[in-house]
Amino acid sequence: MALSISEKFIFLLTLIGNVAGKTRKKAGKTRKPAKIIKSIEQPKIEEKVLDEISEIKQEDIQKQPIKKTKRILFSVLLIIAIIFGIIIAVPLINYIISATAERTITETVPREKTITNNITIQKNISFQQYIDDPYQMESQNIKLKGYLERYVRWDHNAGVYVEALADDYGNKLDFIELQSQQKALFPKSDRSSEIYEIEAVFIRKYTTLYLKPSTIIISDKGTETIEQTETISTNETIARKETSPKFPNARKFLLGIFGK
Repeated sequence: MALSISEKFIFLLTLIGNVAGKTRKKAGKTRKPAKIIKSIEQPKIEEKVLDEISEIKQEDIQKQPIKKTKRILFSVLLIIAIIFGIIIAVPLINYIISATAERTITETVPREKTITNNITIQKNISFQQYIDDPYQMESQNIKLKGYLERYVRWDHNAGVYVEALADDYGNKLDFIELQSQQKALFPKSDRSSEIYEIEAVFIRKYTTLYLKPSTIIISDKGTETIEQTETISTNETIARKETSPKFPNARKFLLGIFGK
């Protein structure tokens, strides 16, 4: 006998419901043993935890003396390090502050220098002192050097040749009573280029001195040494030593910390 469509649908729903009921029953049967196992194992876990906690506490108690020893040792080492640091630092700081460096500085300074030189020159011939005081020199024997000169002296529109001894400044001392060989030594109308030395006597006529020669010989002016002073400008190099801190930056820093 064939089933209708509605009957088939009702049969399918009934079958699904039976299967779902069986699976629920099975699930209920499996959960009950888990609760029993959990209740049995819980005391054991608590005991293990307590044991582990007690072991940790015992280890901490054992480690406490070791920690104290380490702290004391660290403190001692720290104090020793501080002492050694002070022993080393104090001389080092003192050295940095007090250490100096010396350097040589050169500088150029303008100077005026006076130089004195001895110079040998020919003597200048001058009769001025005799001309200025004819009375003092009257009848005196004397040796003189000068140039032999022949010149013309004019007197009332008439001129006569006169022989004289001349100096370097245009002064003349006329000769009197010359011998012929002595006159031959004079140039015709000029002054000789050579120097002659004479020995003579001063003869005074009024305020004028004349020379009465005994000898006339060729000679020279002679020389004399004089001092010549000269001032010159020079540059003088002067070296001086200067002392300065050896470590200026470090010294400034330390003095800023510790004071002067």
